[in-house]
Amino acid sequence: MPARRARRFFVLPSGVVLAIAIFLPLVKVCGTVEYPIAWPIFWGPYLLGAVAIGMALCGSQRAMRNLVVTAQVIVAAQCGGLGVVTISSGYGVLLIAAAVGFVLLTRRGDPERRATHALIAGGVMSLAWFAPFIGDPEGLWGAYVSTGAAFALMMSGLEWRRELGKLRVERMPMARARG
Repeated sequence: MPARRARRFFVLPSGVVLAIAIFLPLVKVCGTVEYPIAWPIFWGPYLLGAVAIGMALCGSQRAMRNLVVTAQVIVAAQCGGLGVVTISSGYGVLLIAAAVGFVLLTRRGDPERRATHALIAGGVMSLAWFAPFIGDPEGLWGAYVSTGAAFALMMSGLEWRRELGKLRVERMPMARARG
């Protein structure tokens, strides 16, 4: 099954790097180095990396469904959290609406397709989450590693979705001429 192979080879490394990056220095605040592990508000992208590891190693449909729901909650919380932080700029309402829309749009379908949507959206939200730290002169190398892992997670979700599209089964058989 090619989709399973793609999931292991692309999702697993990006999830591992993103999950481990929680222990890397993210930003310097008032001259002291801050690590994301000390700030629970920053745990969203790293938890998504841990969920991606579970998705890559998952063998049953039930476990995949549970991991997809977990990833959806993490992505919606990230999106809503960014919305609350930026509520004064006017983009906050848009981000909160995007969180609600994401959850509503990814409720249907098979667990693997929903997993790809959660990884793609989680990668995009993680990129938006890490962007201020990369643009900040006080941002440290952990922000760059986390951003690269979030980008790899998004791309692995896109690749997994592409391979699932190849495996899609036709619902109606194609008409054939007999003669």
